[in-house]
Order: sequence, then structure tokens, then C-alpha cells
Amino acid sequence: MAETPGPDPGTLPAIPQPTASELGSVTFEWQPRHVVMHPVLDSELDTFDGTSTGLPLTFFGLSAGGALTAIATLTQSLSTDAHAGFIALLILGVVMMLFFGITSIVRWVQRRKLLRRIRQRPPVPGAAPQ
Repeated sequence: MAETPGPDPGTLPAIPQPTASELGSVTFEWQPRHVVMHPVLDSELDTFDGTSTGLPLTFFGLSAGGALTAIATLTQSLSTDAHAGFIALLILGVVMMLFFGITSIVRWVQRRKLLRRIRQRPPVPGAAPQ
């Protein structure tokens, strides 16, 4: 008895597309917003300011460590290929140091401006005194 060939395993069956009447309609619901106000101390705002540059500063430190390691290695006698590789690593480390250092400074300046604007806002009427 001969087997009948089945569908080609490399092809997928067609998926029927639903018609507009099968899709139905879309309903949008607007929900009211609920806002909760919390008093914040100046020291808490300063803590908030210090957390904004943590990740770029971490990568800045790693880049600086890599660049210093490349410099220390370049003072040793190396083959031409190894010397070229460590020069490339030194250049990469310096470029990354510049990028992450500038990113940290930009984020710090932006955060200081935001905190200055928050501190200069007039108090909210009816808010608890601080």
C-alpha cells in the first residue's frame, strides 16, 4: 500500500483572516486619575539627585581601569601584534571614559536643574506644612 504524501513540513497552513463583522467594535473607557501627594524633605531630594549618575559613573570607572591597565601593559616588552592590540584597547578605554564622563556630567546638571525648579515652586494650597 502506498502512502499518501502529507503537507510539506516546511510550509505553514494559511490562517483565515476574520471579517469586519467578526472583529466587533472597540470601546474606549476613560478612568479617573488618582493622585497621591507625599511631602519630601530637602535631604531626600539630595539623595534623589545622587542616584541619577550611578550607572554612567560605574562604566566611567571601569573604562578608566581598563585604560590604566592598558598603559601599564604597554610599558612591558610586547610583540608587535600585542602592542597594537593594547594601543587599540587604550584608545577604546579613553573614548569610553570621555563618553561616560560627559554623560555623567550632563545627567548631574539636568538633575540639579530639575531639583532647583522643584524647590522654587510655590507650596501647594492645602498641603501639609513641612
